[in-house]
Amino acid sequence: DVDYIIDADAFFEHASYMVSALLMNETSDERWRLVVIEDAGRYLLSNAQDKIGEGLGRLLNLADGLVGQGLRQMILMTTNEPVEELHPAITRPGRCMSNLRFGPLSRVDANAWLKAHDTKPTAKGPATLAELYATIAPSTDEVAASFVPEGGIMAIKDLIASETVMEPEIKFTTASISA
Repeated sequence: DVDYIIDADAFFEHASYMVSALLMNETSDERWRLVVIEDAGRYLLSNAQDKIGEGLGRLLNLADGLVGQGLRQMILMTTNEPVEELHPAITRPGRCMSNLRFGPLSRVDANAWLKAHDTKPTAKGPATLAELYATIAPSTDEVAASFVPEGGIMAIKDLIASETVMEPEIKFTTASISA
Protein backbone atom coordinates (compact mmCIF):
# COMPACT_ATOMS: atom_id res chain seq x y z
CA ASP A 1 0.00 0.00 0.00
CA VAL A 2 1.13 3.55 -0.74
CA ASP A 3 -0.20 6.68 0.94
CA TYR A 4 0.71 10.01 -0.53
CA ILE A 5 0.88 13.19 1.59
CA ILE A 6 0.48 16.19 -0.70
CA ASP A 7 0.40 18.91 1.97
CA ALA A 8 3.58 18.73 4.05
CA ASP A 9 2.60 21.89 5.95
CA ALA A 10 -0.66 20.37 7.22
CA PHE A 11 1.08 17.05 7.93
CA PHE A 12 3.87 18.50 10.06
CA GLU A 13 1.91 21.33 11.71
CA HIS A 14 -1.20 19.40 12.79
CA ALA A 15 -0.53 16.47 15.10
CA SER A 16 -3.97 14.97 14.53
CA TYR A 17 -3.41 14.81 10.76
CA MET A 18 0.01 13.21 11.21
CA VAL A 19 -1.33 10.63 13.66
CA SER A 20 -4.26 9.73 11.43
CA ALA A 21 -2.07 9.48 8.35
CA LEU A 22 0.49 7.23 10.03
CA LEU A 23 -1.54 5.24 12.56
CA MET A 24 -5.07 4.99 11.24
CA ASN A 25 -4.22 3.44 7.88
CA GLU A 26 -2.45 0.31 9.05
CA THR A 27 -2.33 -2.62 6.67
CA SER A 28 -4.17 -5.69 7.91
CA ASP A 29 -1.71 -8.23 6.54
CA GLU A 30 2.04 -8.65 6.55
CA ARG A 31 2.67 -6.17 3.74
CA TRP A 32 4.71 -3.05 4.30
CA ARG A 33 3.19 0.35 3.69
CA LEU A 34 4.96 3.25 1.99
CA VAL A 35 4.12 6.82 3.01
CA VAL A 36 5.37 9.44 0.53
CA ILE A 37 5.67 13.01 1.80
CA GLU A 38 6.38 15.55 -0.94
CA ASP A 39 8.34 18.78 -0.46
CA ALA A 40 9.13 18.21 3.22
CA GLY A 41 12.42 20.13 3.09
CA ARG A 42 11.85 22.95 5.53
CA TYR A 43 10.67 20.45 8.16
CA LEU A 44 13.85 18.41 7.82
CA LEU A 45 16.46 21.15 8.20
CA SER A 46 18.82 21.16 11.18
CA ASN A 47 17.09 24.28 12.56
CA ALA A 48 13.54 23.04 11.87
CA GLN A 49 12.54 22.65 15.50
CA ASP A 50 13.54 26.23 16.31
CA LYS A 51 11.65 27.65 13.32
CA ILE A 52 8.66 25.33 13.00
CA GLY A 53 8.15 23.40 16.22
CA GLU A 54 7.70 19.78 17.12
CA GLY A 55 6.60 18.35 13.76
CA LEU A 56 9.90 16.60 13.08
CA GLY A 57 10.02 15.08 16.57
CA ARG A 58 6.44 13.80 16.21
CA LEU A 59 7.31 12.22 12.87
CA LEU A 60 10.38 10.47 14.27
CA ASN A 61 8.41 9.17 17.27
CA LEU A 62 5.61 7.87 15.05
CA ALA A 63 7.98 6.44 12.46
CA ASP A 64 10.52 4.55 14.52
CA GLY A 65 10.07 5.50 18.16
CA LEU A 66 8.19 3.46 20.72
CA VAL A 67 4.83 4.35 19.12
CA GLY A 68 5.97 3.36 15.65
CA GLN A 69 7.38 -0.06 16.46
CA GLY A 70 5.69 -2.80 14.50
CA LEU A 71 3.76 -0.53 12.11
CA ARG A 72 5.52 -2.00 9.07
CA GLN A 73 5.79 1.29 7.23
CA MET A 74 8.52 3.16 5.44
CA ILE A 75 8.48 6.89 4.94
CA LEU A 76 9.88 8.46 1.79
CA MET A 77 10.34 12.23 1.93
CA THR A 78 11.33 14.46 -0.94
CA THR A 79 13.20 17.73 -0.61
CA ASN A 80 15.29 20.10 -2.67
CA GLU A 81 17.44 20.95 0.35
CA PRO A 82 21.10 19.88 0.39
CA VAL A 83 21.56 16.73 2.47
CA GLU A 84 24.27 18.47 4.48
CA GLU A 85 21.65 20.92 5.83
CA LEU A 86 19.18 18.26 7.00
CA HIS A 87 18.76 17.56 10.71
CA PRO A 88 21.21 14.85 11.85
CA ALA A 89 18.32 12.90 13.41
CA ILE A 90 17.00 12.34 9.87
CA THR A 91 20.25 11.33 8.22
CA ARG A 92 21.80 9.19 10.95
CA PRO A 93 22.69 5.59 10.08
CA GLY A 94 19.86 3.21 10.86
CA ARG A 95 17.17 5.78 10.19
CA CYS A 96 17.94 6.97 6.67
CA MET A 97 17.99 3.97 4.35
CA SER A 98 18.95 5.85 1.22
CA ASN A 99 19.75 9.30 -0.06
CA LEU A 100 19.17 9.82 -3.76
CA ARG A 101 20.18 12.95 -5.63
CA PHE A 102 18.70 13.66 -9.01
CA GLY A 103 20.95 15.91 -11.05
CA PRO A 104 20.57 16.99 -14.64
CA LEU A 105 20.69 14.41 -17.41
CA SER A 106 23.63 14.61 -19.79
CA ARG A 107 22.91 16.09 -23.23
CA VAL A 108 22.87 12.58 -24.73
CA ASP A 109 20.48 11.24 -22.06
CA ALA A 110 18.29 14.35 -22.26
CA ASN A 111 17.92 13.93 -26.03
CA ALA A 112 17.19 10.21 -25.60
CA TRP A 113 14.47 11.13 -23.08
CA LEU A 114 12.96 13.67 -25.49
CA LYS A 115 13.01 11.12 -28.31
CA ALA A 116 11.33 8.53 -26.07
CA HIS A 117 8.58 11.11 -25.48
CA ASP A 118 7.99 11.67 -29.21
CA THR A 119 9.75 15.03 -29.23
CA LYS A 120 12.57 16.23 -31.44
CA PRO A 121 15.87 15.93 -29.52
CA THR A 122 16.84 19.58 -28.97
CA ALA A 123 18.89 19.57 -25.76
CA LYS A 124 22.11 21.52 -26.24
CA GLY A 125 23.55 20.56 -22.85
CA PRO A 126 22.64 18.91 -19.56
CA ALA A 127 18.96 19.30 -18.58
CA THR A 128 16.79 18.49 -15.59
CA LEU A 129 13.55 16.53 -15.92
CA ALA A 130 11.62 19.70 -15.08
CA GLU A 131 13.30 21.49 -18.00
CA LEU A 132 12.58 18.57 -20.33
CA TYR A 133 8.92 18.36 -19.29
CA ALA A 134 8.62 22.10 -19.91
CA THR A 135 9.68 21.57 -23.51
CA ILE A 136 7.03 18.91 -24.19
CA ALA A 137 4.14 20.11 -21.99
CA PRO A 138 1.55 22.60 -23.19
CA SER A 139 1.62 26.04 -21.60
CA THR A 140 -0.32 26.66 -18.41
CA ASP A 141 -2.82 28.80 -20.38
CA GLU A 142 -3.44 25.94 -22.83
CA VAL A 143 -4.01 23.49 -19.98
CA ALA A 144 -6.38 25.90 -18.19
CA ALA A 145 -8.31 26.55 -21.41
CA SER A 146 -8.79 22.82 -21.92
CA PHE A 147 -10.75 22.67 -18.62
CA VAL A 148 -13.03 25.63 -19.33
CA PRO A 149 -16.10 24.82 -21.44
CA GLU A 150 -17.16 27.11 -24.26
CA GLY A 151 -18.55 30.28 -22.73
CA GLY A 152 -16.96 29.27 -19.44
CA ILE A 153 -14.85 32.38 -19.06
CA MET A 154 -18.00 34.54 -19.04
CA ALA A 155 -19.63 32.19 -16.52
CA ILE A 156 -16.58 32.48 -14.26
CA LYS A 157 -16.61 36.29 -14.57
CA ASP A 158 -20.35 36.31 -13.75
CA LEU A 159 -19.71 34.12 -10.70
CA ILE A 160 -17.00 36.48 -9.46
CA ALA A 161 -19.21 39.53 -10.11
CA SER A 162 -22.06 38.00 -8.09
CA GLU A 163 -19.70 37.62 -5.10
CA THR A 164 -20.94 34.07 -4.61
CA VAL A 165 -18.64 32.09 -2.36
CA MET A 166 -18.30 28.40 -3.14
CA GLU A 167 -16.99 26.04 -0.50
CA PRO A 168 -15.25 22.88 -1.69
CA GLU A 169 -17.20 19.70 -1.04
CA ILE A 170 -14.15 17.45 -0.81
CA LYS A 171 -11.30 17.78 1.64
CA PHE A 172 -8.37 15.85 0.14
CA THR A 173 -5.45 14.93 2.37
CA THR A 174 -4.01 11.62 1.22
CA ALA A 175 -4.45 9.30 -1.69
CA SER A 176 -4.18 5.55 -1.39
CA ILE A 177 -2.92 3.49 -4.27
CA SER A 178 -2.86 -0.29 -4.20
CA ALA A 179 0.16 -1.75 -5.90
